[in-house]
Amino acid sequence: MTQVSLVNKGRTFIRGVIAKGIVKSGNREDIERLAASRWGDYQGREAAKAAVLPIDADDFSGGTKSEIIQLATGRSLLQKIPGLREVPFNIRLVSMAGGARGYFVAEGKPAPLSAASIAGSSLVPTKVQGLIVATEEALLDPKSERALQKDIERPLQLTLDEAFIGSSPGIAGEIPAGIGFGATQISASGSSAEAFRNDLAAAFELYQGDIESAVLVMHPRTALSLSMLQQPLGSASFGVRGGDLFDVPVATSAGVTWDSSGSAITLLDASAIAFGVGALQLEIARHADLQMSDAPDETSGEGTVMISLWQSNLVGFKATIYTNWEVQRPGSVVQITGVNYG
Repeated sequence: MTQVSLVNKGRTFIRGVIAKGIVKSGNREDIERLAASRWGDYQGREAAKAAVLPIDADDFSGGTKSEIIQLATGRSLLQKIPGLREVPFNIRLVSMAGGARGYFVAEGKPAPLSAASIAGSSLVPTKVQGLIVATEEALLDPKSERALQKDIERPLQLTLDEAFIGSSPGIAGEIPAGIGFGATQISASGSSAEAFRNDLAAAFELYQGDIESAVLVMHPRTALSLSMLQQPLGSASFGVRGGDLFDVPVATSAGVTWDSSGSAITLLDASAIAFGVGALQLEIARHADLQMSDAPDETSGEGTVMISLWQSNLVGFKATIYTNWEVQRPGSVVQITGVNYG
């Protein structure tokens, strides 16, 4: 008889993490016994498979592996935007400088090349990490599963989105350039529905990508404001979770700039953007000393306050995922800046 897991995606992986965090011995048999007593024989066995240190998506296969990667990127723009091209790392690729096309060819004649100019490129993986801590008592509470999953997901996803959709030039070998870097930009002309229609029309005039692969990316608050402009009581097909606007897919993310100077709306050709995502690795520590800071000192000098995980009954979790992306055709990204519609 085939057994199927009905738990939420990524939850089996998180259960393995929790089991590893609870069982201080790290012994595989002890972990299996704990997992079976907490989640039943089948779910316990599945969770115990994930309780290997370091926990790595490459240790799994099929649906379980895709769930683990989904845990880190599932709510990020890399997965939300339909049509982005996923490619392997460190392999020379052919980047079409223009859209590929076919030709009618007479019998015996050579077939023309699909693009007038091509450029070789490869994606080198860059590393994104999130470090969180949890109390040992929290790990013993079944309600901690959902909270821990969100705590691991959110920092990775938000960091990915802020870098991906931004206009930063990045740092070579460390942070990829945002797809808005070097993109054509126009300033929003107003805050009304008419201003938005005019601005969007102007963006499409400048857009050189494939219109059938066009996607709009915006902050959820911008999407809400536009939805309320479109229909006073909102639109069933478009809102804070995205949807379709003028039959163009819309992806939303809190990683899009939102401040006093306004937000941004990005029009992009998904087929012209390549990205790579590697394995999610999750390491667990009980005896480390940590700086409880989002801007830690690179060296522990005088005045640096360190917290002992062991002394404070805390467990540390460090999640790492490798990724990179590249806009492969010029003119494929246009941004409307200073957005404050509604």
